[in-house]
Amino acid sequence: MEGYFYGLLGACLFCGVCGLLAPEGTIQRTIRLLGGLSVLCVILSPLPDVIDFLKEKDFSDHFFSESVDSSNYDEIYNQTLHDAGAAQMSEYLQKELVQRLSLKETDLSVQVEWKEGEEGYEWNQIWVTLRGSAVVKDPNVILSFVEERCSCSCIIVYE
Repeated sequence: MEGYFYGLLGACLFCGVCGLLAPEGTIQRTIRLLGGLSVLCVILSPLPDVIDFLKEKDFSDHFFSESVDSSNYDEIYNQTLHDAGAAQMSEYLQKELVQRLSLKETDLSVQVEWKEGEEGYEWNQIWVTLRGSAVVKDPNVILSFVEERCSCSCIIVYE
């Protein structure tokens, strides 16, 4: 790879010097065109090796795997949705509490726990961790806000 870069650098320097030394007019334009094409050839020189490598490589295991069935896909998809929903709701509740209690975002963190209900996922429990200046805030305000919004139990943890 080092030799490739030295060759590219040498071709660029050689073409640049030839272009500068050429007399003005059509000869200079022709030399610059030929120099540019030469540098392009040097840049593309590793392309045949890359194509040969890709031809030898067997990608069928990655794209046409028989081991991935629909139930596994559905499980991964549902878990991803579950995690994304929990993270998004945690972020929303944290912003609401920070704004309502006039706190810094670092003084409060929220973790949402879901459960699978009759109509999809439902709130199971919400954990609110207080630290720093949030420790002195009234926990009943936090409890009532979270339980009113989410209709589930809220646990407050002091850190």
